[in-house]
Amino acid sequence: MSYVVEMDDKALEDALKRGENFVLDLWAEWCAPCKMLEPIFEELARQYKDVVKFYKLNVDRYPHVAMKYGVMGIPTTLFFKDGAPAGRIVGLRPESIFISKVHELYL
Repeated sequence: MSYVVEMDDKALEDALKRGENFVLDLWAEWCAPCKMLEPIFEELARQYKDVVKFYKLNVDRYPHVAMKYGVMGIPTTLFFKDGAPAGRIVGLRPESIFISKVHELYL
């Protein structure tokens, strides 16, 4: 069972309108660091399933989303609080960096 939900641009807009708290992984199929982030992101989503939602969005399918948020490289992880951008982590980083950001924003 995956705790990470794949979303499209419409689902992203809906989450923003609802004022959700969520973490968004911007990735692409060809991106090796993105593939390496997958198990970390999945573990975080499992560990914090009762705290915050975890989504992923393919930037090759929805490049306008990456442009909207000024994403210059992937993977980029965006953090949203009450439907507004609240932080970002660029690149593949240790799990502890992501845990710190989740605690900072949502706990």
